[in-house]
Parts: sequence; structure tokens; C-alpha cells
Amino acid sequence: MEKEQLVDLSEVEIDNSLNKAERIHSFIEKVGNPYAFRVGNVEVEISFESDGESLQDKMERYFETIVF
Repeated sequence: MEKEQLVDLSEVEIDNSLNKAERIHSFIEKVGNPYAFRVGNVEVEISFESDGESLQDKMERYFETIVF
């Protein structure tokens, strides 16, 4: 995928009044592919080991720690 087609995370806003599940859903809805995005001009591609923690587990843990 071309860099210009990737969603820029620095422009994604998540409503902090939503519960955790709704924030995760909103994030995925806005980003599209949570494994490939960009931050400014930097392309980011995420991959995990097949026997490691899932993306859902990592995202849940991440959204639990965000302080607004």
C-alpha cells in the first residue's frame, strides 16, 4: 500500500467518553487496517509472533492505560 493511502494516526481522534470496547471499535473503524498505518511521514507495519499476545489483547491493554 502506498504511504499516502495509509491513515495518519496523528489525525485520528477517539472519544474518551466511550467505554473500552467502543473506543477499540472506533479506532479500528477510523484506521481501517490496524496493522498498517502512518504517523506523519513514518509508515508503521505491525506484526506479531504466532504464539504471542493477540492484537486485540494488546489494544485492550493500551486503551486501558490511556489517560485523558
